[in-house]
Amino acid sequence: MLLALKKMINQFQKSPPVSIMFLSVFIIFAAIMFWSTIERQNSFLANQTYLAEKATLNAQQAVENVIRNRRQFVALFVEDNIEMIRFLVNQPENDNLYVLIKNKLARYMQGLFTINVTNDTNELLITDFDGFTGNVCLNDIKAYAETGQHSLRVHPNHILYHYDILHKFEIKGHDYIFFASFGLGELQKALQYSSPEGHQLILIRETPRYLIEIGESGGRNAIEARTDFRLTDDEMSRILSRTKIQDSHWYVVDIVNNDLLTEFSRKLINQNVIIFFIFTLLLVVVRYLIVSNILKKSKKIHELNKELKALLLVDTLTGLYNKDYLGKQLDKEWSRAMRDKKVMTVCLIDIDHFKLYNDNYGHLQGDQCLQRVARIIKKVFQRKNDFAARFGGEEFCVVLNDSSAENPQELLSKAHESLKENQLEHAMSPTQPYVTFSIGVASVIPDCTNSPQALLDRADKALYEAKASGRNKTVYSQLSNNELIFAE
Repeated sequence: MLLALKKMINQFQKSPPVSIMFLSVFIIFAAIMFWSTIERQNSFLANQTYLAEKATLNAQQAVENVIRNRRQFVALFVEDNIEMIRFLVNQPENDNLYVLIKNKLARYMQGLFTINVTNDTNELLITDFDGFTGNVCLNDIKAYAETGQHSLRVHPNHILYHYDILHKFEIKGHDYIFFASFGLGELQKALQYSSPEGHQLILIRETPRYLIEIGESGGRNAIEARTDFRLTDDEMSRILSRTKIQDSHWYVVDIVNNDLLTEFSRKLINQNVIIFFIFTLLLVVVRYLIVSNILKKSKKIHELNKELKALLLVDTLTGLYNKDYLGKQLDKEWSRAMRDKKVMTVCLIDIDHFKLYNDNYGHLQGDQCLQRVARIIKKVFQRKNDFAARFGGEEFCVVLNDSSAENPQELLSKAHESLKENQLEHAMSPTQPYVTFSIGVASVIPDCTNSPQALLDRADKALYEAKASGRNKTVYSQLSNNELIFAE
């Protein structure tokens, strides 16, 4: 090998014009690679920024909906129960009445912490409050009484971090304020549900300086491993989007995780190194072939190129892996699962009544349907050791490993739900007026008595059972006493 390489270098040195040409190509390619790297990094960051802007907008709407609904409900509650509240104003020491009003409101509003009422001088009527109401609450009440405006903020409390909903009402010409305090659970869920993968959404206040109010794990008191509840300079530099929450001190910010950026940069570098190495090797080989007049064997090179194309991993229509790659990867994962004595699960997914879909909408629309279903599958089954492939026609295959293989029900249910949410019209389907699919699932701990093909066959039988029993469902098949057990 070393002698061959030395011979190639000597040939390279003996042809200065050709050498200069190939050196120029090498430099141009290096410049293109550098430009491509910058463009891909910028494109990745732009895409993450778009996701962040969409996430903060969704979170803003979700948080504002929670606040709006609670303000409306508190207002309606006061209006509908004004007589009881009037009695409480006149008898603030009546504990039974206070508990009755609080429990009545709590039945309809989750997360209620406590309630109180101020008199016409903005003083709390319920004074035996055991520290539930602090200075922050009192300051908000005072500002609301003076201005009629109330900007929400988190109130630190030794029992529960909360926020207040205030409502002014009138009794015999005197103004009173009814307020209800709520935990942060609903707002925390709004952040969790809106957060894209690799990002975190946080509600902050700009004053004090970028103080964390609520994160995806709850109030700032629930955030662990922090010595300061203000955003660090590093976190500030990773904010991709921020949106103001109306009628509050809050901004929702999207902070991209360092791991996401680092992982993308690592993959990009690895890809570029491989591409650059392959290109350099190819350049040297081509140069050697030219000098050696081996290019006369173009027919052989053409045959090799055809073999190379046949080894492509990706199905051109759906973007998923193709069936050839599935076979190789299935054998590989089978060996790994056998070695580690781990469960391996195969899912065969078949679009229901796809021929009717093609006949009704045409093959072009049918291809688009396959692409949309493939995107749903790719989005649902995206864990590290899982992969999806197009098995043929309208059929797909998903191989699950590790934890997802042991308990695939949640992922498969999510797949059905995601397809249902997309509502791809299928007017000719006897099952539903939208596109559905049936799934056959087979799980096994690989050993010498089984094979990947046997596992596929069992998944295929489960798929047949799913389609025969009504479609749009998942049927599971397991090995037990060498018999096939179907469970819907």
